Amino acid sequence: HALTNEQEQQLSSWLLDKAPSNTLSLTAVKGFLYAVIASPDLIDVNQWLPVIFNNQVDQIPDEITLTLAQLYNWVSDQVFD
Repeated sequence: HALTNEQEQQLSSWLLDKAPSNTLSLTAVKGFLYAVIASPDLIDVNQWLPVIFNNQVDQIPDEITLTLAQLYNWVSDQVFD
C-alpha cells in the first residue's frame, strides 16, 4: 500500500529535521529504493538502509524503519507492475 499523505509528510519532516546528518530526502529515498529494487541482483536491507542514513542506522526510530519498509514494498509493487 502507498503511504498516506500524513505518513509521507511525517517521514519527509523527520528525514529533513531529525535524521542523522547527510540523510537522503524523501524524494531521494524514493529514487534510491527504485534503483535498489530494479537492480538485477537482490540487495539486502542491511546494505541499502545504511546508505539512506549515512551509516547511522542506530539512531533510527522503529516507526521510521517500518514506514520505510512500507515505502519499499510500495515502490517494489510499482517496479514490478
